[in-house]
Amino acid sequence: MVQTPQLTVLTLQLKRRGLRASAPAWFVAALALLPGVAGAQRVLGPSDDATVLPRGVLRIGVQPTWGRANQRFGNGLNGTSEGTTERLGVDYDVDSLGPSRFEPLRPLSAALQTMTGKSAIGSSLGRLRVDFDASSVTTPISLEYGLTRRILLGVMVPYVKTRNEVSLIPNPGRNEGTIGINPALTMAGARVQNLAVFTQLTEAVTRLQGQLASCTGSTTPECAAINADRARATQLATNGAAVAAAIGTVYGTRAGEGARFAPVEGSTLQNDVLSRLTALATDFAGFLGAPSGRASWVDARPIGAPLMGLADLNTIVSDSAFGIGAVPLETVERSHIGDVEFGAKILLYDGLGGRPPQRVDYRGVKLRLAVGGVYRKGTGQVQSPDDFADIGTGDGQDDVEGRVFADVLVGRRFWASLVGRYGVQQADEQFLRITDSPNDPFAPLYRRQFVARDLGDYFVAEFSPRATITDALMVSATYSYYHKGEDSYSGSFPATNLEGEAITLDASALNAGTARTEQRLVAGFTYSTMAAYYRGRSTLPLEVSFMVGQSMSGTGNVTKSFTQALGVRLYSRLFGSAESRPLRPRSGSR
Repeated sequence: MVQTPQLTVLTLQLKRRGLRASAPAWFVAALALLPGVAGAQRVLGPSDDATVLPRGVLRIGVQPTWGRANQRFGNGLNGTSEGTTERLGVDYDVDSLGPSRFEPLRPLSAALQTMTGKSAIGSSLGRLRVDFDASSVTTPISLEYGLTRRILLGVMVPYVKTRNEVSLIPNPGRNEGTIGINPALTMAGARVQNLAVFTQLTEAVTRLQGQLASCTGSTTPECAAINADRARATQLATNGAAVAAAIGTVYGTRAGEGARFAPVEGSTLQNDVLSRLTALATDFAGFLGAPSGRASWVDARPIGAPLMGLADLNTIVSDSAFGIGAVPLETVERSHIGDVEFGAKILLYDGLGGRPPQRVDYRGVKLRLAVGGVYRKGTGQVQSPDDFADIGTGDGQDDVEGRVFADVLVGRRFWASLVGRYGVQQADEQFLRITDSPNDPFAPLYRRQFVARDLGDYFVAEFSPRATITDALMVSATYSYYHKGEDSYSGSFPATNLEGEAITLDASALNAGTARTEQRLVAGFTYSTMAAYYRGRSTLPLEVSFMVGQSMSGTGNVTKSFTQALGVRLYSRLFGSAESRPLRPRSGSR
């Protein structure tokens, strides 16, 4: 929003672009029955402008907006250039989910090095192929009222439904992973086999240590090999004891023992472990001779894990015993109210003389100016820190936004609006997972902290040219530029990491890559009955608009979204008498 959120977030972009309202068709039909319907500005279209409703006129807006995205404009912190188009799920789509990208594997590193005898080990859950397909339906209901000839008051209540469809394929080649869920956690037979390995190693170590003690100064034949290289024999006993302990630590020999992860059966990592056991057995035989009753000092083998599949991955993500403690990475839907807006607009200058900006007898250039403001209440739900695929329905914090509007009319058919918005986002506190670097996937549960945040202030510039085709039809477009400053997160939290080390989490690590920009283009088509209403040919003054929009460019993980909207705005006089207009002509008259 995943925000990111990511991600982050598609529905918030729709809200901040000033999209008007939406509501069910029956609601609009009911409004048509209201008495005293009054005229207002004609063919305004869906984009913001400097008009203010006449005193006593109520405008009800309905504009369901459908948005969809499966890409974003990157923040440049994952090895690509800033603004590069990348898939929404790219943070979770990794070639190798090893200790550097998956923290729960780090506690295993030392034991795996001991068992393999290698300092460089290829421990990885494997490759992940992840795709997010985010969609939303934003249904704001707006009410605007002309308090005086120059003052308009309004409220907008959005209802937001989000859905993020997750496509998740672990280890698509079926050979990428070297680490999986330890079978000894649930299989007694695996623990028995692991215990046999541990027992044989321990027996060999004990026998060698005894011989080292008894052979001191001895010239018997069985002591010849040991006394010839006591240093190597001593090191072998030490190494064998360490490997036996590591077998118990990783594979587990009894119920309640062992790690959550173990080497995958048949993988290079498991084969390295088996090779080390074979080498140790050979070395023990060199000093002790053949064991009694079997061919090798260590002929048992630990039971490896199965390659991680989809169910395994979601078990790892959701079971807090593995360290993550989050919701399974799967398709998620959410429906809730968004961030509610309370606003006002004041008309400063009206060079049109109170006449509506429709195809009337204008000559030259006319200008209209207005200012406004919005208080946005954070009633929406923020993206959950425990659901990596979640898309929230709002920012969850309060904003104060100032606005300026300018309309320029040129001749009888063309006019345009320039709109500027500046928003100051208020500080609040939220639960977030503090990662060491941006875009880190699968942050462990201990990183979930109650963080102070202050989202970056933003500004939006819009240019909306319009062309009137007839008294009832208009085409329009809107170009918008959005910029948000870097977010500020603060807080210092002592914690114990998954390796048992005391560390301090610094929330400011979340600041990087949070500044955002976006350029967006929207095209629209509007049908209006306003002119017909003024001529007495219609009893229902309304506008119907259809719009399509697309993000053209951006930075900071802004969603590359595609939108469609169908808007209806209906006018009614709430108080006072209806505005004077010609009588409706009789049937058949022109």
